[in-house]
Amino acid sequence: MINREYKLAQNTYSIIKNFLKSSDTILDVGSGTGLVADIIRKKLGAQVSCIDIIDIGLSNPKPQLYNGKNIPFDDKTFDITYCCFVLHHAGHKEKILREMKRVTKSRIIILEDVPESILDRVLTTFHKLISRFRYQSSNMVFYNNKKWAELFKKLGLKIELSERIKKTRDLTYPV
Repeated sequence: MINREYKLAQNTYSIIKNFLKSSDTILDVGSGTGLVADIIRKKLGAQVSCIDIIDIGLSNPKPQLYNGKNIPFDDKTFDITYCCFVLHHAGHKEKILREMKRVTKSRIIILEDVPESILDRVLTTFHKLISRFRYQSSNMVFYNNKKWAELFKKLGLKIELSERIKKTRDLTYPV
């Protein structure tokens, strides 16, 4: 299982690495296994803090647990905040994004599953079932690009780049 998880983390790192510098202080919201943060620390030498609602971490240090709503850091603590394939699990997307904006000085990076086809919708149904047990996630909602853009605009978040990324498909990481 760790090899599969590490490959997924490497894939995620390959997408976000060009937006990060070794001098950045970085927050990983919904860090999951913690392997993306681990790769960033090893390859860039950047300081990365991890938070999540549960500890399924496969690396050290373990994530700081929080309530999924109020990020436990002061305003403008981090240069960069990233949240990768997490927001569809959150029942309070707007609140979390407001909190990410509050604790971030420079840039927020969001990678998110956006179902576009019938196959995507079938796979996200499997993801919902698996996530109930694995991530204690029972209120999953997947937004389309238009809905994300509307929410970002409402929160005063500017979209600098939006692109489709190739992601490893399997039943637990579908889209």
